[in-house]
Amino acid sequence: MKDLSEQGNAGPFSAWLAQTLAFLQGGEPVDVPCGSCTACCTSGFYIAVSRQETATLKMIPDEFLFEIPGSGDAVYIGCDDRGHCLLLNEGRCSIYQDRPIACRTFDCRIYTATGIRPEKDNISPISCRIGSWMFEYPTKKDQVQQWILQAAALILASRLEIEENPSLGENSRVRALGAILLAEKIEQEVNL
Repeated sequence: MKDLSEQGNAGPFSAWLAQTLAFLQGGEPVDVPCGSCTACCTSGFYIAVSRQETATLKMIPDEFLFEIPGSGDAVYIGCDDRGHCLLLNEGRCSIYQDRPIACRTFDCRIYTATGIRPEKDNISPISCRIGSWMFEYPTKKDQVQQWILQAAALILASRLEIEENPSLGENSRVRALGAILLAEKIEQEVNL
């Protein structure tokens, strides 16, 4: 497969959206053309690891893991003082073959698609990466689907302000994924 990551080519919008919805409904993870990009590994994200990910947990030194009260089944991989994942070694994941599911399924294109931004500053590696993605719109449907998705993101944002709904406000990734699911419902209603 051609490496699209250095160019920021996110691919055709409708194809990406269909793959993302299939994954959210229990299908295969979306193939993200990360290439050599490590923006998500160097932007200060804590990485959730389910206690059921036993092979992964065996690969992570105990001192790299911590718990967050109320987080249920997960433990978290921390970051160093630069915001780099503790498992990065010379710019590469030291447990790549056994990396957490959260890492395997993370697709920063959700931010570009929805217009939602992560809780990071504008110069963080992840913010710069998100700004570099460019979707293709080979059909009018691709454009309409993104408009609906961005409208769904705005609807969720307004609900957050009105209801102060903590489940929606948990983090930007949850909001972006919620917008994708809401957009699908809207599309079904208008029979797109």
